[in-house]
Amino acid sequence: MEQVIKVSIPAADELILKIERDIHGTVVSARLQGVGGPELLSLMQEWRLHLVDRINKLILPKGNSSGEMMLRELILRARSQWNPPQMGEELCHCRFVKTDRVDQSILLGAHTPEKISLWTTASTACGSCRKDVSE
Repeated sequence: MEQVIKVSIPAADELILKIERDIHGTVVSARLQGVGGPELLSLMQEWRLHLVDRINKLILPKGNSSGEMMLRELILRARSQWNPPQMGEELCHCRFVKTDRVDQSILLGAHTPEKISLWTTASTACGSCRKDVSE
């Protein structure tokens, strides 16, 4: 049975993991593909060697680069352990900022609440979503 998992930044980087499992759920093969800049392509090349039979044992990438965050999400999705930080469609109700927009700003480099607010306008009015933006 083949499972295809995709993680992307719209109109930018994309990672695709194709996993083939046997009837017992053991990974038989794993192919990591993607499109992106030099950092993402280098990261893909490095991580391809670690995927087969070890997806559940991999130490997740810890960095905050967009490639590392995308790869971390991809591995967690492959393990069925991915929990998005925010579940609602809209994170900031008074500025009408969708959760996807905040997530994309983080992947593109907004790694502090202040930068997220600057790039998206989330948490710049009433402040009720400030905790969610920080998380």
